[in-house]
Amino acid sequence: MAELPVTRKKKHTAAYYYALALIGAAVLTALGFIREHFLAQPRDNRVQLTVVCVSGFSWDRVMPLHQGGKLPFLARLFRGRGSCGDIISRQSDSDQAIVASLFTGCFPDKHSMHREADLMHFSAPGPFQKPIWQELAARGQTSMVVGLPVAAGQENFAAGAVTQGKTKGNVAGLTQGYLCSITGGARVPDDLLRMLQECVSSDLERLQQAMKMFEDNHSLHLFAYFQGLGRWQRRLLTQADALPERVKNELIDSYYIFCDAILARLYSRCSEDGIFLVLSEQGNVQGRPAYGNYSPQRTEYPAAGFFYAAGLNIRQGIEPVLLDPADLVPTLLYLTGIPFINSMDGRVIFKLLEEHYYFKRKIIANTNVLFKR
Repeated sequence: MAELPVTRKKKHTAAYYYALALIGAAVLTALGFIREHFLAQPRDNRVQLTVVCVSGFSWDRVMPLHQGGKLPFLARLFRGRGSCGDIISRQSDSDQAIVASLFTGCFPDKHSMHREADLMHFSAPGPFQKPIWQELAARGQTSMVVGLPVAAGQENFAAGAVTQGKTKGNVAGLTQGYLCSITGGARVPDDLLRMLQECVSSDLERLQQAMKMFEDNHSLHLFAYFQGLGRWQRRLLTQADALPERVKNELIDSYYIFCDAILARLYSRCSEDGIFLVLSEQGNVQGRPAYGNYSPQRTEYPAAGFFYAAGLNIRQGIEPVLLDPADLVPTLLYLTGIPFINSMDGRVIFKLLEEHYYFKRKIIANTNVLFKR
């Protein structure tokens, strides 16, 4: 009879630990649920993208100019949190092929766009050449496309979610003012002056298109392509003129200062929770940046353009990052929380993202998608 209390006590103790284990398992399950739905997946996936491709931008010119205080906006970006690096591509890739890869996430042999006329295929996308703004539109996110042939005549908010604004304002008057600041009083031949006027006018029109659309809808994604600098730079560097080399370089540098003002205007309209990316498809006229050959890949694939990324969840870079043109779209889609398309050739560049960002947003993709770390 004396053993009964002890037996009952043991049974009660076992039941107590069993109940405690069940409670612990329930708590762990609840915590896992909370992490899955509130930490891994942010509540708001609407991250505004502002992607500005400036044809011809290069390290060779940007670095000394901004270090010399002549590019105040870019200098401000470089002082902030952001990452920069090279866009590398195969030597045979044309400018148009690189542009198409930058906006589709596919290699040139898949999107088959190698000439300026080929870019019109964006308007009738095939299975492997769906641009990023159409991926966003399929999920109800509206984009504005400025300066690319793909956007010509498309102004349908409801169906296409790809828009292009109408040009308004005194572009002619602004053009004349910038012409004077770019030439700086130098005597420029009439044919060069006419070309410079065309380049400046074209870039100003695209700027006004973007600014007008931002006024109407602050949540738009922007994908813009400015060609003025690229055309102007190629003309001065590839054709023999009576102008001294010093004057040619000053005319190119002055156009960089003009582009810096354009970028500042666009950045001023960006959301605080957005991502700002400036890049070029070509521009490193020496084949690779002046700061050195820091990667074995550079021997096979010399630098074509460069990029600078800043904003939400972009890492403060310590060293330059290599970016294949096709890597841009998967990385941006990942940042906006949109599932990947397995037909893309590009991969997510984790070196651009804040440390442990992967744990904040789960990868939504099939298993055959590869990632760069």
